Amino acid sequence: MGARLPILTYHKIAPIAKGTIYPGTFVPPSLFEKHLRLLRRRGFVSTRLNSQFGTESEAKPILLTFDDGFQDFADNAWPLLQQYGFGGVVFLVTNHLGGKNDWDINVGDQPAPLMNEATVQKLATEGVEFGSHTLSHPRLATLNDEEQRVELVESLHKLESLGTTPPTICYPYGSYNDSTLQIAREAGYKYGFSTDKGLNDSTTDSMRLKRIAMRHDTSVPSLIYKLWRGFRYDR
Repeated sequence: MGARLPILTYHKIAPIAKGTIYPGTFVPPSLFEKHLRLLRRRGFVSTRLNSQFGTESEAKPILLTFDDGFQDFADNAWPLLQQYGFGGVVFLVTNHLGGKNDWDINVGDQPAPLMNEATVQKLATEGVEFGSHTLSHPRLATLNDEEQRVELVESLHKLESLGTTPPTICYPYGSYNDSTLQIAREAGYKYGFSTDKGLNDSTTDSMRLKRIAMRHDTSVPSLIYKLWRGFRYDR
């Protein structure tokens, strides 16, 4: 079976915004640093998307992912990741680079800036990996096949123009269906990230990778428990 890979999900690495309707999407930088300190102390080592998932290794691999591409990743998360020796994978909503999180604003949440192309390209040269979070952040399973194809294919083309590899998709809201998986594979995606809970190994479908959600209330003891639960019960 090989090594088991936990993948952590973050969104905003920033203080909780006043008036937000989604406080769970925030992890304050001070708490994020505690997460990194714990992971390093427990011997976890960053892996990269180009690595073979589930290979035998003495190291304890872990992957830290960041949905949506918020500017606070560049401002707050990346300096801490570098300080503690971890990498990161950021999923970009490619029609909104340099804009705001309109998919949240449209349902009454607070605006937050997204990284622009220049920032993405700079971070890529520093070792950050990037993947697609579609063109516009829809619930893919609610779209017809042609609409899904546009979201998946055109966002991949945009990523390729920025020089990011390998081709990776993260399904917004964890929403996908059989058509999503088929279209993504046909488009050339190598990995797909879900919100399904658990760990990953050589038996995991690479287009349905599981993750562990991190929130504003994921304290250090809570993170320890989530990792223990993942390794013990795969959930």
